[in-house]
Amino acid sequence: MVPLRGEIDHSVTNELTEALLSYGSVTRPRTVVDLSGVTFMDSSAINALIAAHQGMSALRDAAYRGRPGISAAGP
Repeated sequence: MVPLRGEIDHSVTNELTEALLSYGSVTRPRTVVDLSGVTFMDSSAINALIAAHQGMSALRDAAYRGRPGISAAGP
């Protein structure tokens, strides 16, 4: 679980996205973000959460497809 506190606006969204992606790359299959301590969140914070979700989904999907550089033999 990732607890967030205070105000989340455009001034911290890059750091938030990077931190969530970093956390999500070592923690699978689910990352839970606790927003109960957040007092304000603007649309850029919502976009950061969406970007982190998409990035984590891409990592998860790549892991399920197999290791990079290995492909299945074709006909």
